[in-house]
Amino acid sequence: MLKPDSGYVRGAAYHEAAHIAIAAVQGLPLCKGGLHLDENGAGLAEYRCTKPSRLKSIGADAYKERTIIATYAGHIAHGKFYPPVEAGDPNADDDFKCINELLLELHPASDDRRDAAQRELRKRSKELVEQHWEIIKVLAEALWAKKCEKHIEGAEVIILLKQQGISAVLDED
Repeated sequence: MLKPDSGYVRGAAYHEAAHIAIAAVQGLPLCKGGLHLDENGAGLAEYRCTKPSRLKSIGADAYKERTIIATYAGHIAHGKFYPPVEAGDPNADDDFKCINELLLELHPASDDRRDAAQRELRKRSKELVEQHWEIIKVLAEALWAKKCEKHIEGAEVIILLKQQGISAVLDED
């Protein structure tokens, strides 16, 4: 288990920034709450995504797939910034649980199809993290620079994304 040292915690800013940046580039709306990070590296990226419903559906669902890609992005970016996370991160357990539940909803009857979809969505997430690393870095460093409470409101995230040429919308709900 990783201890929350400064490299891990700063990497968590990249984790949350990647969630929200990759959600935005895929057209998922961002929420007013924006980005949060505590002193132990626990954080939150608030964007409109699909939560597992425990209902089984067969076939592709683009919104669920975009949610999975944005969810994977956090762990990928955290590991890129802070390589020990690549070996495992207990703080990402909720992300992986969500991914697994969504994959099960997409492909309930076929482990092979589910495994293939998981590999493809993780690969796509990694490509998007690489492609948009600079905006992830901008968001992460802006979050890290906050004193005391590390929080960036959704409207400020939208401005930072726009400055990097990424159009995003704020979900008004």
